Amino acid sequence: MEYTLTESPLTPELIHEVIPVHRASFRHAHPELHGASSDPHTYQQYWNNISAAPYHLCCVRQSSHLLGFALLTASRVDRTPNASELRAMYVHPNHLRNGIGTALMQWAVGFLRATDVATLHIQVIKGNPAEQFYVRQGASPLREVQKEIDGQILTVVVLTRTI
Repeated sequence: MEYTLTESPLTPELIHEVIPVHRASFRHAHPELHGASSDPHTYQQYWNNISAAPYHLCCVRQSSHLLGFALLTASRVDRTPNASELRAMYVHPNHLRNGIGTALMQWAVGFLRATDVATLHIQVIKGNPAEQFYVRQGASPLREVQKEIDGQILTVVVLTRTI
């Protein structure tokens, strides 16, 4: 499968492209969660808040079609300058297992190496298939925390990866 990776600013137009990929991926991984995950306004608020903070975004496209993306921000786990967080990485379910997630992780690690960041943190709902993907990509579980997501208290696994 041919695709391109590009770093992109999070413009209002791109937010409108990102939301359907984010929603489809989240609902694919968590069909049991159907409250806020089905509300487009929730996603719009989330991405508007993200775009107000420092971030780095990489998009994967086939022609002009957005297949997936990864978003790096300051870490919410370790607030030192040497830590970053993979705040969001989503691949549309129709394009899973085509190397897109691996390409996005390689971009993230390469970007962080170039900026002298030593640690990458990732938070994922326990049981999400992405948890094992991140482990295969070199991340290790650090701890589990309870978070309210979609009106439910869920276990979130915090993973860490040395860069």
